Amino acid sequence: MKAWTKAEDKALREMVADDLTARAISRKIGRSTNAIVGRCLRLSLKLGENRPSEKMRRNHVPKRDNPLPPPSPPPKTRETTFECRSAQLVDLKRNECRWPINDVPLIGDSLKLDGEYLFCGNPTPNGKSYCLTHASWSEGRGTGQERAALKGIKG
Repeated sequence: MKAWTKAEDKALREMVADDLTARAISRKIGRSTNAIVGRCLRLSLKLGENRPSEKMRRNHVPKRDNPLPPPSPPPKTRETTFECRSAQLVDLKRNECRWPINDVPLIGDSLKLDGEYLFCGNPTPNGKSYCLTHASWSEGRGTGQERAALKGIKG
């Protein structure tokens, strides 16, 4: 490690006063950027006090003359006019839909089960848990790989 000379210290002070970056100073003096930053700290010199940081300049987004287009409308929600039988879990038979149709009231961190917690109760196909409508609601689009696999099977 080479010691700093008085000439290098003087040049460093001048370049800091000229508001050069540590990288630019390091190229002119021939030392690493970290050496420049460390020496400035030891000499109580403040680098880049009058200019925005590199990160600020990189993340700066200029204002646009034309405004952005208005946001698109929210996606349509599924129809909720579906008729349910509204049964409690203990009243459901084997081939009846178990889709919950009301919320369980919470008291603190525990469930309050003394109120009515109702389920759909409509008939289900082939012993499934949900009726056809609720089964379609429970199945999402799937992952990208799953959708691609289905396209390969269908097409």
